Amino acid sequence: PEPPAPLPLVALHMRECLLDPPALAELLAAARGGVLARVRVLDVSGCWLRDYEELLDEVCSRCGEADGGLQKLALEHCDVTRLPRVAQGVSLSGLLELRASYNPLQGDGCLGVLAQQRLGALRVLHLAGCELGASDAQAIANSLGGPACQLRSLDLDDNPGFGATGAHALATLLRGCGELETLTLEYCDLDASAAAEVLGACSLLRSLSAVSLHGNALPAADAVMR
Repeated sequence: PEPPAPLPLVALHMRECLLDPPALAELLAAARGGVLARVRVLDVSGCWLRDYEELLDEVCSRCGEADGGLQKLALEHCDVTRLPRVAQGVSLSGLLELRASYNPLQGDGCLGVLAQQRLGALRVLHLAGCELGASDAQAIANSLGGPACQLRSLDLDDNPGFGATGAHALATLLRGCGELETLTLEYCDLDASAAAEVLGACSLLRSLSAVSLHGNALPAADAVMR
């Protein structure tokens, strides 16, 4: 009898792998050959991808193309300067988790798919230590905001470029995040007024169980909570 067909690949975990050019070429060939067409989870965290961002764009575009697209994408500590951009006609509207903390995201278009599409299904967004500014906070709010927002966990620590202007954009987003459970904005250069606006928005969220504002130049707690 013929051997059984291999099970379709649905998750690809390559965390902290040494992805040298030959290995990356094989990964791209696999993507183009349809091997990743049902992959819904891609984790390449800890892999050096600074010089291979266009390759990452194509891999992300092809993952899950036969099954509704990616659901979970992790690329923390990859030294990329922007998030992936997907090909025209490719939708990541079903993306549930995006974890890309500690990459030096800088310049126009650095938010990639977040600026490209509305991701109302996203439940986890972690972009700590990504050198983001106030305009990036607004782009995040534009992508995720709306009555269909399903965000559960938002981690934007170590982005001191947000400041008060970024905090205002995030507070606007938070007012529509009725499912949010955890929020962390540590070391984001928030002053008392910015923190009060964020906490005011948080006070409307019944599901919220944890908020962390460590490392911001805040006065006594009563001045923020007033």
